[in-house]
Amino acid sequence: MTSIIQVTDLQLIRGNKPICQVPALEIQPHHKFGIVGTNGSGKTTLLRIIAGLEHDFKGTLHCSLPQNQIGFVHQHPYLFKGTVNDNVLYGIRSMATGDRDTLVQQMLESFKIQHLTNRSCQQLSGGEQRRVALARSLIRQPKLLLLDEPFADLDDEGIETTCNILGNLTQTTILISSPTTIHSALAIDGELVLDSIAF
Repeated sequence: MTSIIQVTDLQLIRGNKPICQVPALEIQPHHKFGIVGTNGSGKTTLLRIIAGLEHDFKGTLHCSLPQNQIGFVHQHPYLFKGTVNDNVLYGIRSMATGDRDTLVQQMLESFKIQHLTNRSCQQLSGGEQRRVALARSLIRQPKLLLLDEPFADLDDEGIETTCNILGNLTQTTILISSPTTIHSALAIDGELVLDSIAF
């Protein structure tokens, strides 16, 4: 099986300080993979490199997917001004109106936030914002999904709901960063542990 991601001797240096070092990484299509490490270990930077948001790294990175098939949900997700519906709708704004509305409602229901449809995103809690950001990314049906600490701010129900949704994405490759071992409710196929980088 052809790898969807291959990394060799990857290193990103800023101000003469390494902020991300990954000697080797290979991820197969449709796998769920954890990237575990403490703050400062380079988890977010690695996801940003894979997402195509960082370019000044050494080593090699091969990703077999175009950028429009990659979804990235940041650790501190940015939501647009407007309602929850507006934000989730944004990812499929080019679709026919009827199809769009149906898909948005289905996605909101799957994350159990349909009651927030018309609420301003500025009035949401941290956990609600994270669910909206996940819904906005997933509605695009990306082939590769990069999640930076997706369980932060979520209560137990939110974690369970999110794990169930991610677990059912059998045709999506998922990379999840976490400061600790990936939640046991989500079966993963492999894990990369990044050590903190001493400056």
